Amino acid sequence: MRNNYLLLLLVYVFSINLYAQAPGCANVKGGDVNGNPVATICNPGECRQIKATYLETGGTNTYTVSSIPYAPPFPFVGGNAIPIIADDDWSQIINLGFKFCFFNQSYTKALICDNGALSFSIAGAGGTPGGLYTPGSDSGYSFNTQIPQSASDVPYRNAVFGVLQDLNPTQSPANHSINYQIIGQAPCRTLVFNIYEMGHYSCGVSQGTQTSQMVLYETTNVIEVYVKRRTSCTTFNYGSGLIGIQNQAGNVGYTPPGRNTGTWSVLTPEAWRFTPSGPSNVTFQWLDANGNPLSTNTTMTVCPLQTTVYTAEATYTACDGTKTVVRDYVTVPVSTFDINEPNDLNKCPDDPSCWDLTPNNAVVLGTLNPADYLVTYYPTQADAENEFNWIDDPTCYNPAAGNNFVYVRVNDPNSDCYKIKEFELIRGGATPPAFTPVGPLCLNTTPPTLPTTSNDGITGSWSPLTVSTSAVGTTTYTFTPDPAQCASPTTMDIQVIAEPTASITGSTICKNTSGTLTVTGTPNASVDYSVGGTTTTITLDASGSATITTPVLTATTTYTLVSVTSAGTTPCSKTLNISADVTVLELPTATISGTTTICANQTAVISFTGTPGATVNYDVDGSAGSVTLNASGNGSVTTPPLTVNSTYTLVSVITNGITPQCSQTVTGSATVTIAAQPTATISGSTTICSGSTAVLTFNGTPNTIVTYNNGTANATVTLDAAGDGSVTVGPLTATTTYNLVSVSTQGTSPCVESLTGSVTITVNPLPTATISAPALICSGDTAVVTFTGPANGTVT
Repeated sequence: MRNNYLLLLLVYVFSINLYAQAPGCANVKGGDVNGNPVATICNPGECRQIKATYLETGGTNTYTVSSIPYAPPFPFVGGNAIPIIADDDWSQIINLGFKFCFFNQSYTKALICDNGALSFSIAGAGGTPGGLYTPGSDSGYSFNTQIPQSASDVPYRNAVFGVLQDLNPTQSPANHSINYQIIGQAPCRTLVFNIYEMGHYSCGVSQGTQTSQMVLYETTNVIEVYVKRRTSCTTFNYGSGLIGIQNQAGNVGYTPPGRNTGTWSVLTPEAWRFTPSGPSNVTFQWLDANGNPLSTNTTMTVCPLQTTVYTAEATYTACDGTKTVVRDYVTVPVSTFDINEPNDLNKCPDDPSCWDLTPNNAVVLGTLNPADYLVTYYPTQADAENEFNWIDDPTCYNPAAGNNFVYVRVNDPNSDCYKIKEFELIRGGATPPAFTPVGPLCLNTTPPTLPTTSNDGITGSWSPLTVSTSAVGTTTYTFTPDPAQCASPTTMDIQVIAEPTASITGSTICKNTSGTLTVTGTPNASVDYSVGGTTTTITLDASGSATITTPVLTATTTYTLVSVTSAGTTPCSKTLNISADVTVLELPTATISGTTTICANQTAVISFTGTPGATVNYDVDGSAGSVTLNASGNGSVTTPPLTVNSTYTLVSVITNGITPQCSQTVTGSATVTIAAQPTATISGSTTICSGSTAVLTFNGTPNTIVTYNNGTANATVTLDAAGDGSVTVGPLTATTTYNLVSVSTQGTSPCVESLTGSVTITVNPLPTATISAPALICSGDTAVVTFTGPANGTVT
């Protein structure tokens, strides 16, 4: 068909709950051998067979085609519309939202076309490797070739056909629809592709409309095709129609019998399933209530002693290794229903009256509620088993001659279980009166009054007359019938049981931890205890012990026993007021001090204070250390001589001499800093004249004291805050050298550093001169005055 038109591709969203049991889903179902709920076991230890069934699938390298009942699991119509642009067109990419294995490849997207085909061979961006068909492109329509076929046109490769044929929406009824649906939740999501009420190209609806549905299942990789109606338009496109699947290479294909390309028709709805049939990809096992494997056989015999749940588990492995586990749970109910033994009934030999069987009603039911149970009587065991020929009036029964036994049957209203007991009708001798047993009774409780008329109407008296509960033990009470009754004395043993007991023992814990208290007393008793105004009940075990675990506590807390009640059909209670403490010990503490600055190769003292007697763990430059505090809570360590800075850091503190030992992490540190060694230099070398002074200049570490000498005696100078100092020496008459000796910081523990360095003050002697001249000369004569002194000196 070649007409261009708007094809509405409808997408529907449905609740998964509607389709959770779609037939191709991964599933396992357990029950009895017929798939029904397992019948109740009436006698614990009886056996039942349980059976599981699951959808068997295999690898997708091969497929099995089988006919299945026509029951489309999903609707053909409904939902929201998305447009496809033209006739004979591929859709845009459909994201499945799940992995689907097809011919051993895993896919998460597909294309569909309006002629009833789906393909995983997607070309272009976002497609699949080796894809052949471009989203939104022309899909073609003409074919008369059977599959498998390797051409890339129709029938398509890597595709599902159901039904592939040339359709025409413009020649279809107004209610026609072509749609797909993504339905469900893991592990059973499905792609559903519907063709509904469509007409052929060329023939229109003259041959009837076409309706079919394809379903692809997650996990099992099963493909189903449901065909409601398919007819052939033999006047166009060869009348071809095709149901089947074909691989990517076009060399493997599967079709139902008679449904490969041809002019076949479907007038009676039919359905086909393509099941992966390679090596099985499903494993099965039965598990017990704790998840332990029991059997890998689907049928298993179980003989539980109590109601037990068994798990049927099937594990499906996809072609990419993904595993999906599905489970079903099978309950095998075991009835705990039982009745008491009935009493034999007695009559005097000459008593012609009928037998009243009903006193045994209360006997066999015991503590069971009579309103819930039907008690019936039968003359034979077989009648009781078959619920046939029951005794219509058990209050007046005349047995057949020689039949002295009666069978009482009680049915469990909660199951199909029943119990049958036998008793005898005895005629002859005296009848022992029958009484409902009394007790056990609790010590010092108000006793009951013994009845003076038996259950079977015999009157008399008791000895002792009244019941006493003042002492623990068993007392025999004798009933003596009144005269003129065909009855013999009987006895009843009444037990008085001791009051239950309970005691409690506390414990000692460290703050911010939980503790335990031990309660001991009467085995299986219930004990009520109170803490902080709240009352709680615990049950002692068979040895008479139970443990109370406290929440995390920060303060000592008192637990008080309030009452104790024994177990059994006659529970006894006793009021208590017994207390025990969970004593909470304060956590130890510790602090550290001693941060200081010292000179290189000196030691320092690190001080610790905290909980007396506790051990303080610390770290010193990556190494562990510890110190135990004295009775005053003090301790110290002396460092070795240090040349680099050292930090002592608190790690933890733990108590000693008490149980339990309490500890906690603590923080804090002390750092010993090595002071920089002081330095100093001297300058001022110069030359002076004898008798002059000179200035020595010192530079170095501020505020330090520099020691120097002149070769004979030491002297000091203190540098100022800028590290400067000076000393005026002299007057000097001889050349003098001044040497540095040391430099020292100020304080109680000064750092001293030896020094080298010197300056020399060179002293020149003072110059001298003499004068000489002739002693006498004549007037008008000249004379020579002679001066002597240092060379080049000037004499004034």
